[in-house]
Amino acid sequence: MKFKFSPHIAVQVKDLNRARDFYTDVLGMEFLSENEQEIKLRASGITFYLEENNNRQVFFAFEVDSMPVAKKILIENNCLVTMESSEGIMISDPNGLSYFVSETIIEP
Repeated sequence: MKFKFSPHIAVQVKDLNRARDFYTDVLGMEFLSENEQEIKLRASGITFYLEENNNRQVFFAFEVDSMPVAKKILIENNCLVTMESSEGIMISDPNGLSYFVSETIIEP
C-alpha cells in the first residue's frame, strides 16, 4: 500500500480574518475562495484551508488506492480513526499527528 502525499493542508487558526490577512499580505499566498467556514489559499502548488478553531492544529492529507486496505494497515499500526465520512477518514497516528486519508483526489 502506497500513501501518496496530497497537496492539501488544513490549518486551524484562532482568527480567520487575521490569518487570511497575514498569509496573503505577509507571506504572499494566493487567495482562492472564502465562505463562513474556511478560507482557501494556495502557495507553491499546495492548497491551504484555513479553519477557525482554537485547537490550532494542522492536518495533512494522503491519497490511497484502497481505503479499506489503508484503514486496516493504519489501525494495525496503532492509529486511531477519529472521523469517517464519504470522502475519507481522519487519522490520529501514534505520534499524535492527525491527517486525512482519501481514496480520491481532493479538488481545490
